[in-house]
Amino acid sequence: INYPVLSDTSEELLKISLNKFWGPSPNTVGNYCIVGHNYKNKKMFGKLADIKNGDIVELTDNSGKTIKYAVYNKYVVNPEDVACTSQLTNGNKEVTLITCTNYGKQRLVVKAREVKKAHPDWTIKPEIMIPLVGDVKELKYVKKFVVETAD
Repeated sequence: INYPVLSDTSEELLKISLNKFWGPSPNTVGNYCIVGHNYKNKKMFGKLADIKNGDIVELTDNSGKTIKYAVYNKYVVNPEDVACTSQLTNGNKEVTLITCTNYGKQRLVVKAREVKKAHPDWTIKPEIMIPLVGDVKELKYVKKFVVETAD
């Protein structure tokens, strides 16, 4: 999964790329929450269900700073349950990935926390690279978002 994250969210923007849903600026203390559609053709968060604990989420902000986050939890909630967006992170940098599941009736939530020490086996293996359509540069908040799996 390799997409820019737009700094706002709307139905129209969700058709273009991943969107910031809630939280602080990227790569800062707090819980940076990202939403995206779960397309059957595996675009956007269409592969998110395949992610496992220990997989790596990499976030590069517009200043060029890249931080790796390790997945530590994955679960399903009802749409009205927004506890996953809590900013209570005990001073940690976290990323929460949210998409629809079960035919839109529920939400798949993936939680990841900043990795303080690099693991020697980690490499970037982007599975999807899709250019943005149209001029949305002013909305681009995150330069690069990559999910790599342990496989």
